[in-house]
Amino acid sequence: MFNDGEAYLVDLFGGWVKYDEQENFFPVEPAESGAFMETIGVETVYPQQLQLLNRAVPAVRSQLLAVLDELPDDLLEEVKDFAEFLKQKQERRLATNG
Repeated sequence: MFNDGEAYLVDLFGGWVKYDEQENFFPVEPAESGAFMETIGVETVYPQQLQLLNRAVPAVRSQLLAVLDELPDDLLEEVKDFAEFLKQKQERRLATNG
């Protein structure tokens, strides 16, 4: 999400895991129902980095589509939910500033 110098860059890294009733993680295969990437990293991107990212938007969209094509259905749902969250956050910000 990029807005007025505020930005988020989200990375998925680590192994595939699930958690049990005590919320302890244990390793699983990616295709297993309920599996997800162990770590989701969110970092702030600085304004000087936004210019580079904005010029790269078409390439980023292509890369995102390629990644989405390889994700299992349950993870696609999580990505969709996150994208909807970001859209709602942007709409609230625009309504407040607008």
